[in-house]
Amino acid sequence: MTTRNLKQPHNPPKPKRESHSWLSLFFIESQAMLKTIDMSEQIEAIKKKFGRDFYRDPKAMQEAAQVWGVEYNSGGAPIKLKRETLVEFGHCKGEMSYVETTKGYVLLGMNASTSIGGFGYAPSIWDGVGFASYWDARACAVEKLINYFEKETASTNSCSSLANKHSAMRVVQFLREEMTPQLELF
Repeated sequence: MTTRNLKQPHNPPKPKRESHSWLSLFFIESQAMLKTIDMSEQIEAIKKKFGRDFYRDPKAMQEAAQVWGVEYNSGGAPIKLKRETLVEFGHCKGEMSYVETTKGYVLLGMNASTSIGGFGYAPSIWDGVGFASYWDARACAVEKLINYFEKETASTNSCSSLANKHSAMRVVQFLREEMTPQLELF
């Protein structure tokens, strides 16, 4: 498990890109206090064992699902998927999808959209990195959404209207407030 503190500066050495997935690079770069579960070595070993078409092989899917402790469909997507809208303002929307495994881990998927575009991915048995808890997965999703919508506020795309940029700015503001701990007053 990896733990990082949100409030302390974090300047890790840059890893070799060819040895890490995009998701693990995000965690290395992240300043959040996230407890991640790294199963990338086990998942990569399964992929190597079953060759180029690993994702179609029922035995390979079964092995990958056992690594995480998750039930899956014929495409390798976990069943019992949960979805949660984290933010929605104007035409901007950010969601997380996740599955809690029998081993107590959480696999994460996300969707983000504006009036002119977006991105998304679903949790998969082929994910190399998961989370120790729902809250760790949620913190990761919030950080990824902040990064995405910040880029939208600075977009030079001619299709991006001022209203779209304003909505993206409001979404970033809302998500940053969620990341800021609130002191209890009593």
